[in-house]
Amino acid sequence: MSVRTRTALSHFCLAILAVVFLFAAVSKLTESRLVVGGVARGPEVLAVHLGLQGVIPTSMARPVAWGVVGFELTISALLAFGVRAGLACRLATGFFVAATAYLIVVRFRTGTVECNCFGGRAGGSLAMLGARNAVFITLSLVAVLLGETDGASRRPASLAQTEASGP
Repeated sequence: MSVRTRTALSHFCLAILAVVFLFAAVSKLTESRLVVGGVARGPEVLAVHLGLQGVIPTSMARPVAWGVVGFELTISALLAFGVRAGLACRLATGFFVAATAYLIVVRFRTGTVECNCFGGRAGGSLAMLGARNAVFITLSLVAVLLGETDGASRRPASLAQTEASGP
């Protein structure tokens, strides 16, 4: 595979992942749902879900929910602007693995899975959610395996080395 093809495919994967993380964060920030005691808005909806699932202590649900949104926005920005994209892809992979593990724990603990990954806009069985996350993990790994990106120009390091060494 040529360096240009690798670069294009890597950038394609980075762009998709950046949009996925941005969409997930914005969805959580703009969501509102009727819950017992009123209306939950923004990451508070995720906090309610986390508290009800019983895996995370209720007292930690709000900070975790806000942390998830902050993490998603940070990863989206790193991927979109190519700053430390290799690290961002690795963090994204870890995030998807952790989210999938969390869904498995919730499924076995409660008997059901309710995904709030995209602000309640995603749903389905554990198998479907796992498959979706596997696709995202694959995109992230492909971006990493196609070459480390240099943060300044979003070019794979192999291309930057080729250009530096000449023809």
